[in-house]
Amino acid sequence: MTMFRSTSTSYWSDNEGKPVRFLGQGGYGYVTLVEFSSVFPSETEEKLAKKTSLMSKADSMHREIRILCHCNVPNIVRPATPFIYTKTVNGVEACSINLKYASKGTLSDVIKENDGRLRQKHVKCFTRMILRRLMALHAEGYVHCDLKSANILAFPSKAVGEICELKISDFGLAKEPTEDGFLTDNRICPGTLLYMPPESIGPGSRILSALDIWSLGCVVLEMFGASCFPRTVPGDISDDAKDFVSRCMKVNPAERWSTEWLMRIPF
Repeated sequence: MTMFRSTSTSYWSDNEGKPVRFLGQGGYGYVTLVEFSSVFPSETEEKLAKKTSLMSKADSMHREIRILCHCNVPNIVRPATPFIYTKTVNGVEACSINLKYASKGTLSDVIKENDGRLRQKHVKCFTRMILRRLMALHAEGYVHCDLKSANILAFPSKAVGEICELKISDFGLAKEPTEDGFLTDNRICPGTLLYMPPESIGPGSRILSALDIWSLGCVVLEMFGASCFPRTVPGDISDDAKDFVSRCMKVNPAERWSTEWLMRIPF
């Protein structure tokens, strides 16, 4: 194992870990559940999510680990160790990072497990969780750029009546505070097309927090079992829920409400 960068000393005795099972994949690569033995015999083994990409995606990995280690936003998925590791398998170089394991999967998994639609009280609870995380991110100058149900991880919750606790993950495409976010030529904003707003195609576009707000609207529709492209709003949801989605998905980004204003909507 070769260490790219570190901010502290690793406390794992075996950085490879014991593979347990495959968790999922995306444009970045794939994630596996791995089990690590503790340095101390008295401690139990720890399960982590190992995110692996080809070396061509190393810049994205560097961005993600940098953001996760240094931003002060609470309740995002933190790395288990502040390292990026490399390994060559069958002549192919890959890099990986170790993240906290979300035993309940993703928000997408939670929706599927509930027959493709959540009850409104759970949609309301989850939306406020996500909104609080986004509000903290935007306050520090970050834009996630790839907010979707598959990038929101679900952890066990101790709160009565809550299905789980949600945390935002996958910051490899995020805009950092030091970047202006302007797109040149015909560049397209990073992210997943299904969750992207109309202004995401350049030239002349700029990555702003309003991009995440549109994506949030898409996630809310998805939790209600509806489509975000083409946009369909279920007729049986409350007027407050319809109002919330409409504030998120204004075609003009300047008209979309900020996270602070969205928190004031009764929904």
